[in-house]
Amino acid sequence: MNQFRGADTGGPYTVLCDHVYEPLAQATRPLRFTVRAGRIADVADLDDGPPPAGGDVLDLRRHVLLPLLVDTHVHLRLDPWPLEPRLRTQPELRPIEEELPVVRRRAAEALAAGVGLVRDLGDLGAASLAAVEVARHDRRIAKVAACGPALYRAGCYGRWLGQPFADSESLCAGIRRWAADPRVSVIKLIPTGIVNFKRGRVTTAPFVTPDELQAAVDLAHELGKPVAAHASGDEGIRLAVAAGVDFIEHGYLMTRPTLDLLIERQLTWTPTFAPVHVQWRCADRCGWNGDVRGRLRQILDDHAAMLRIAHASGCRILAGSDAGAPGVSLGGGLWLELELMQQAGIPAADLLTMVTWTASQALGTECPWGRIAAGAPASFLAVAGRVDRDVRLLREIRWVARDGRIVPGRPPRMSADPAVDDQAGEPAVAPSPAHAEPRA
Repeated sequence: MNQFRGADTGGPYTVLCDHVYEPLAQATRPLRFTVRAGRIADVADLDDGPPPAGGDVLDLRRHVLLPLLVDTHVHLRLDPWPLEPRLRTQPELRPIEEELPVVRRRAAEALAAGVGLVRDLGDLGAASLAAVEVARHDRRIAKVAACGPALYRAGCYGRWLGQPFADSESLCAGIRRWAADPRVSVIKLIPTGIVNFKRGRVTTAPFVTPDELQAAVDLAHELGKPVAAHASGDEGIRLAVAAGVDFIEHGYLMTRPTLDLLIERQLTWTPTFAPVHVQWRCADRCGWNGDVRGRLRQILDDHAAMLRIAHASGCRILAGSDAGAPGVSLGGGLWLELELMQQAGIPAADLLTMVTWTASQALGTECPWGRIAAGAPASFLAVAGRVDRDVRLLREIRWVARDGRIVPGRPPRMSADPAVDDQAGEPAVAPSPAHAEPRA
């Protein structure tokens, strides 16, 4: 049962907190504020007299309060694929009336974990687009941004993510179709394959030519849509960067010259450590022997080294979990991603800014929060610990509010395997000096 009269109506109630996180300053302040009609009002220093009369008081002293988190890379319709390859089946398209309850449940799980917006980057059908509309008005679930079906070369990787194209003409037709849908906030392209873990590299050439990709990106931009691209393997990543793809997703096996070009062109990188980490941590269940596990570890360590370089160089980096990939859960997958990035050497305060303010700026109007300020939506989470010093303390989540509706937070599972949730054991990535370079 909700403890506050204003919980379901969006106010009025007053929040008292001695550690309200300010993403731009990367510091906390003792504040009080009132929530009315789902928005923040009457912001004042915590010690500036008694709270306004009327309404309930939510006392969050000894907590850190911060804006809701943003997971910029998920697959909403997929419960995590099983870790065991023999149990995995290709997702099939089902009627929207069957898909939408699953998507809605997963968006509710995300919000309970403090994730206020998820960006779906590949859907076999249109369930994620239906969720965009539903989530816009339902404060019980996370908001949703979506690309609709991703566009992939027929016969190549991407079948479970979207819609195939045969040539440049059909690729451009797909872009026009989905760019015309007002629910679509980004066009997703799949110009490369995935990492072959047995060989430790991407074994397929890019699926598009430079001219095809450039024409696709230019068309999407002309139609007012940014472009995200699944890109792994240095050749394919460099192809996407050269074409001006706005969001480089994954970016595994990227070299320093390609990263330098990405930074020079002011593009955005989402590293998605979580899915490869799960393969490494749960290698036995995933069917990998010791040699493959060693390659996975090297891939993660090289990725961490590139992350440190990108962060030190001022690259815009986002946190995306790739939830729905084998073993990666929604909500908890983002927590895992942040913990892995912290292990790689990114300070907790930088990560909180990345997953709140930076993400809100990158996604624009899809994410109307990012700071706790007068007039902003009352969308926040409260953690019983200095999460601004250690993101692992997200596990101490206590309260979550979206547009003023406040409910108890619920720590999620990070993965389908308890070993991933366990903080003990060897680190996910080898801690290295900030100047360390990946292996040649």
